[in-house]
Amino acid sequence: MFTKWKSRKLRSLPVDKFHISMMLENLESRDLLTSILFVDFGDRFPVAGLAGTVGGLKTTTSGVAGDPAVAGPDMDEDTNGDFGSANTEDADTFNMVSFVSRYATDGGAYTGGLTQLRADIMTFVRRFYQPFDIDVIELTAAPVNVNGRMVQGAATLPEISSTMGANEAGVPKNNDGYVLLGNTIVHRPAGTGGDIDISTIWGGYASVIDMPSGNNSDNTAIAFIAPGAFSGGISPGGWANLIAHEAGHLFGFQHSLTTAPGGPVSPQIPTSEIMSYLGANGFNFFSRYPMVRGNNNTMNNEDLMATSPPAPATNRTPYDQWTNVASIGPNNAFHYITGTGAHD
Repeated sequence: MFTKWKSRKLRSLPVDKFHISMMLENLESRDLLTSILFVDFGDRFPVAGLAGTVGGLKTTTSGVAGDPAVAGPDMDEDTNGDFGSANTEDADTFNMVSFVSRYATDGGAYTGGLTQLRADIMTFVRRFYQPFDIDVIELTAAPVNVNGRMVQGAATLPEISSTMGANEAGVPKNNDGYVLLGNTIVHRPAGTGGDIDISTIWGGYASVIDMPSGNNSDNTAIAFIAPGAFSGGISPGGWANLIAHEAGHLFGFQHSLTTAPGGPVSPQIPTSEIMSYLGANGFNFFSRYPMVRGNNNTMNNEDLMATSPPAPATNRTPYDQWTNVASIGPNNAFHYITGTGAHD
């Protein structure tokens, strides 16, 4: 059971030192033959926030019949030790306030405003995923056509399932990931502590049903937004890294290093790896260099998609692991040349 391999703590983030040039992509009509990463900033959340129960969050966000019943983040303390300190139960209700609302409440002052911030975040996320046959779609209030079905940001939990289900029939690569961004409050009974903001426990949390065996189903994750997250310097690269990291779990990855290594392992290269805890900015990537699987292991080279070492000789890097998965594969239109990547 991989109870410690599915979250990302987002700490203080440096402000990026340069402004990102945008590439605009027309998403009005899409015939996609790839797996998809959907990113939802909450444009259609109700004013009070996207609502449901902790149990509903993990059971109503699957793509189609036949996928595992529990496809969303599991925040129930009884089935997930990572939420033991939160004392949260399946029956507890929650509200998830949107990225947009949180930005306004915090008085966010990003250069170019909220629209530019989101564009810069998505530029980073698309860059991170560009080497792979995964299409990245930002969901908004405006519907877009995905394989003949119109989809948009979710206003209810079942709409998440419906959106992922749009990429199914006749599509060879149809196991998708869906990342929500929101300030998430779980309403516990007074006897177990009352309301709790989950950002005080984790920076993000993902379904673990595809870890570590690859990309086998549709599933969801949350990037938690803390109160005050936009009241000071804002790093679009940091937010993009969090989105990409949580989505990495949805597509099968475990963590790379979560603590500083010792012995023969250098911290430089893992610091650039998205699935590591050692760095969180727009200069990271899914490495083409062998990684050390994390969660207190700091020595042995292990496959981020394997249950035990050593990593197979032909599948030793995070890049190899996704390009060798039939439901993902490489982006054949993209060619990337690098050395170790330590300073890329």
